[in-house]
Amino acid sequence: MRIRTKYQTLTLLICGLIALFFSLPTQADSPQPNTLISLPSKLSDLNNVVFTQDGRIGLVAAYSESDSSSGHFVYSFDAVTGQVLDTFDASKVGAINPTKLTITSNNLLVISASASVTDESALLITPVNTDGSFDLKHRVNIPFFVPTTDDDTILPDDVGLSADGKYGIYCNKASVFVFSTTTGQTLFQENVGVDGYSPKNRLESFSYDPIINRLGIVKQKDNQYSLYVYSLTSEGHLEVKGLINTLADEIIGFGSKVAFNEDGTIVYIASSNKGFVSSYDIQTASPIARKYIVGLADSNEDDARVLPINIQYNSNTRQVYIQKPGHIQKPGHIQKPGHIQKPGHIQKPGHISVVSSDLFQLSLDKEHTSPLTSFAVSQDGSLLYVGTTKGDFFKFNLATPEEFLQINFGDLLQLGLNEQMQNVVITHPQGLNLINAN
Repeated sequence: MRIRTKYQTLTLLICGLIALFFSLPTQADSPQPNTLISLPSKLSDLNNVVFTQDGRIGLVAAYSESDSSSGHFVYSFDAVTGQVLDTFDASKVGAINPTKLTITSNNLLVISASASVTDESALLITPVNTDGSFDLKHRVNIPFFVPTTDDDTILPDDVGLSADGKYGIYCNKASVFVFSTTTGQTLFQENVGVDGYSPKNRLESFSYDPIINRLGIVKQKDNQYSLYVYSLTSEGHLEVKGLINTLADEIIGFGSKVAFNEDGTIVYIASSNKGFVSSYDIQTASPIARKYIVGLADSNEDDARVLPINIQYNSNTRQVYIQKPGHIQKPGHIQKPGHIQKPGHIQKPGHISVVSSDLFQLSLDKEHTSPLTSFAVSQDGSLLYVGTTKGDFFKFNLATPEEFLQINFGDLLQLGLNEQMQNVVITHPQGLNLINAN
């Protein structure tokens, strides 16, 4: 079954069509098949959505305001009705352009933003009350210096959070920090061997899995890439578990994610140039298996260095989910801070693959004609949701991947999954849509 629709404007017509496509019996305490949330601020592809632990409250930040000024508002909304519940003005505490949100198991919201100083990132931490209001009396502000050069002005916005919500992890491209989410105090700092920071001597990305307590940090030194694996101790320090050197000619694109198996003994990593997905034994640093996926490869080394590949592992299906976003460029679209757009640059298509944990069996391998915005996987690993920059939304049932749902939203920035409320959230510049996930 393949369903196509054309989405031109946010009208009642599309609401009705989406309700038809996602038609399921609706209970009073569950979200409607389609809920539109309009915001006075503007979103970009940097602004993700997170939900409180019970799934009933959603949170999103704005990258710019209606008057085109720098964004500074963070919103909470009811995940059932779509009603905006509260607004937090981050500019009042010296933060602008809030981008990525992360939330702890006890509903502490961590807001990544730019500080008023150009070479600082700002992390704002505030509890979210059960009614969706922000508890600003217990707000914590944490500035981090971020080294920059003329060729590298990116302010990283990833934050890892421990399973109990006590600790946060942040990387400024030169060091990794562990901080207390309640006091903001830095408890641990490690430079991972980066001396004399430069775009060719830096930390490219980090990935933290709080369930199995593994932290993977990708380091580049003179175009050679290494993966450091740590665990987080109960005192908030990092303990080395392994050091893995990738193949000499492999490039790990800036911002790439790695994934760990269910007991934290194996790590999965993908190269942005060679198209290899590799698994390594963390303790011995030995390669276990390697699979070539043609859709992940990029022969242009300059492109590959800024082309992230994201990996997730699902312990229920014991499968590895791989996303190559491709290059994202829209007319008038807000680019990431420090992003360099070459004149006449050609878009790179996005790619999605799903492969078994032993890397032998490929169950889904789909090339998209346009770049991808993001993807999400259901907790049981059976459903895969994908968004593209052309506004296409895909839902794949991996039991029958050749049959999929496709809807066009016209302008789609990001998507996320709220399994507690059984809905998918889709962001666009003017707001969000909540649609039934089943």
